[in-house]
Amino acid sequence: MQKENLMRINNRYRIFEIMVLGIFLSIVTGCATHHPLILVDDNYQIQNAKIAVISGDKTEATEQFAKLLAQKLEERSSLSVVGQKEVAAQLTQYPVFISFKNKKDEKPEWYAPKEQAQIDSIQRKLNVQYLFVVWISDVQRVILYGQGGGSTIYNLTAYGNMIEYPKGKAISYSVMDKDESPSFWKFTLFKNPSYFVDKMLNSAADDITKAIVARTAAKKPKKG
Repeated sequence: MQKENLMRINNRYRIFEIMVLGIFLSIVTGCATHHPLILVDDNYQIQNAKIAVISGDKTEATEQFAKLLAQKLEERSSLSVVGQKEVAAQLTQYPVFISFKNKKDEKPEWYAPKEQAQIDSIQRKLNVQYLFVVWISDVQRVILYGQGGGSTIYNLTAYGNMIEYPKGKAISYSVMDKDESPSFWKFTLFKNPSYFVDKMLNSAADDITKAIVARTAAKKPKKG
C-alpha cells in the first residue's frame, strides 16, 4: 500500500507525504468527521464574555489555526476576544504545549488530565471566562496512484475544546477532517502545498466561528 515513508515536503508547514495505491485510499483518509462544536450540555448557551484562543502545541499549523480562529471570533462574534499578541505578552512562553490525547470518548476532552493545572494557570493570567484550546494533526499530502494515473489530496484534522471558568471544565469539543485537492478548473494545479493547508485551516476556523455564534446568548440591548 505505502510506497514511501512519511517525509517533510514543505518549509512553512510540516506536511508529510504518503503514496498509496487507489484501492487503499480509504484506509489512509478514513471517513470524514465534521463536528465544529458539540456542547457537552445541549442546552448550554455560550455567554457574551471574554475568550482567548490557545494554540495547544508549537507546530506552524496549530499556531496559524489559533490566529485565524481568534481573528474570526473577534470579527463575527459578540464575545470579547483576547488577541494572540496579547496572549503571547501575558504568558511566559507562547505557543504553549498542552499534551493531546486522541481518546475516542463520546464527548471528549482532548487534553490530558495532567494538563489541567497548566490550563488553569493560563486562564488566571488572561482573566477570561472561556479558553478555546486548539490542535492540528495529521497534516499530509496523499498521492494516489494506479493504472489510470495519479491524483493528490491534502488533508488534516482540527481539534478543539472550549473550557469554561470558574469551573475549569470543557463545555464543548470540536473535531473536523478537512481536505483539499489541486484542480485544473480552479487554477490551483500548481499551487504551493501551503496554499491548500491555509484553505483547510481557514475553513475549519470558519466552521467553529459560525457554530459559536449560533450558540451564543443574544446581547442585551444597551440602556439608553
